[in-house]
Amino acid sequence: MPSISLHPIAFEHDIARLAELYNQVEAKPSTVEVLREREDNQPAGILRQRLGARDDSGLLVGISEASHGAWEVAGLWHIQVIVDVAFRNTGIGARLYEAALQVAREQGATTIKGVVRDNQPADLAFAKRRGFVVDRHIFESTLDLATFDEKRFAGIVQKVQAGGIELFSFADIEETTKARQNVYDLNEVLMRDIPGWDATFPPFEDFERFYFGGSHYRPDGLIIAADAHRWIGVAAHSFMQPTNSLHNLMTGVIREYRGRQVALALKLVGITCARHFGARSMRTNNDSQNGPMLAINHKLGYKPGPGLYTLLLALG
Repeated sequence: MPSISLHPIAFEHDIARLAELYNQVEAKPSTVEVLREREDNQPAGILRQRLGARDDSGLLVGISEASHGAWEVAGLWHIQVIVDVAFRNTGIGARLYEAALQVAREQGATTIKGVVRDNQPADLAFAKRRGFVVDRHIFESTLDLATFDEKRFAGIVQKVQAGGIELFSFADIEETTKARQNVYDLNEVLMRDIPGWDATFPPFEDFERFYFGGSHYRPDGLIIAADAHRWIGVAAHSFMQPTNSLHNLMTGVIREYRGRQVALALKLVGITCARHFGARSMRTNNDSQNGPMLAINHKLGYKPGPGLYTLLLALG
């Protein structure tokens, strides 16, 4: 085993290497700019400790993070461990994990939540050996905009609009704090119907900073469905320049308006928006138990790819 020591992460000093490590395990590419923006938009009041494993030369070969958001269920902590592929199976991951777990325990953690890619069996085995169980399976799907045939869906948007539902983007209205608050309130309601929702939602200030304050935000990529003055549906997107893709963060319609193709219409308007941006693809994540949304995505032509397992560990 190489000589390894654990130290707190020096974020600015380590940022380029952190991007390299994240890119070994995460689907969304990280850059120095992306990580710095993510750091600047961290929620207020988050408890977090990040450790780095370094070899004798000072090279950062692994990282761990233990964190808990102030808005989250008491006792729920998140742990992430990443080890450079060239240094795995040497005990570094175990050391990083134990250090992160100790921090969480000292802060009163009762449940640990983690995430692993579903095409990384070694990572899943590492977690299971430590008592984690699979809680949810999240599918990542991609729509190739070059081959998408909108003629198959001709008339659907117009039909929804003829039924009294208005579809507009944030580029069409004055973007006030009240309008942003309406988006937040709608998202909070819709999140309750997502399988696996744990009854927590960040405060408005954190939501506003993360979504509206991010470089990925485009006003014309935030689509609203309204019945008169009541907002009843949303399709929120982020434009990811490194992959030239539009990511669907949330598409949802409140319960009494479902079954009227409003969600499908929101998706179609989002696809038009993506093509306007010049994006090559649309990307989305869906829980394996979210049958209605998976059915819409299948109808549109989304192709499933590697996804994520969310894992839970109950601490005794």
